Amino acid sequence: MGKPVKIAAILMASGYGKRFGCNKLLTPFQGRPLIETVMDSLPAGQFSKVAVVTRYPEIAACAARHHFSVVENTSLEDDTAQTIRMGLEAVPEAEGYMFFVCDQPLLRPRTISLLCDAFAETPEQIIIPTCQGQPGNPIIFPKSLRGALASLPPNHGGKHVIKAYPQLLRNFPCGEPWEFIDADRPEILEEIQQLAIIHPNV
Repeated sequence: MGKPVKIAAILMASGYGKRFGCNKLLTPFQGRPLIETVMDSLPAGQFSKVAVVTRYPEIAACAARHHFSVVENTSLEDDTAQTIRMGLEAVPEAEGYMFFVCDQPLLRPRTISLLCDAFAETPEQIIIPTCQGQPGNPIIFPKSLRGALASLPPNHGGKHVIKAYPQLLRNFPCGEPWEFIDADRPEILEEIQQLAIIHPNV
């Protein structure tokens, strides 16, 4: 059996939640902050390191309870490129970097593990989960693209790198449609709350 592939997880939890109207990651979901549900979905022992980039003390405290590294974002700008760069600076060199958008509370540990297994098979590729033909998150980038991610233009995210390196893209079918729903607005979170009753996050 070969040496395990090291994958670092970066949780991007710095957004202001403008579309939601408030900090959605601290919004109650099944009796606790939504971000805590997301943190709990990370399989134990799966990642070489987990870094949480945030500007919110409540999220930092939650990360500390999970024994994750906290990266304090003191910038007033809500810049995805900066969040990505700060996350990368906080994790040691790894074979892959898995980025979590943090507003998918129904994402299952099994799906995360399947994505990591897919990356272990082809660690030179970008692994994107797809379900019913639709791409989603979280995405794993190979170490060869660390520099490209760290030098993203302001207000650009991973899609900018994906478009620049289409030859490295691997769409990986996995999971269920409800796992990849982003809680972008209060009414969507309400729908997710109802789905959680039907599809427990196990």
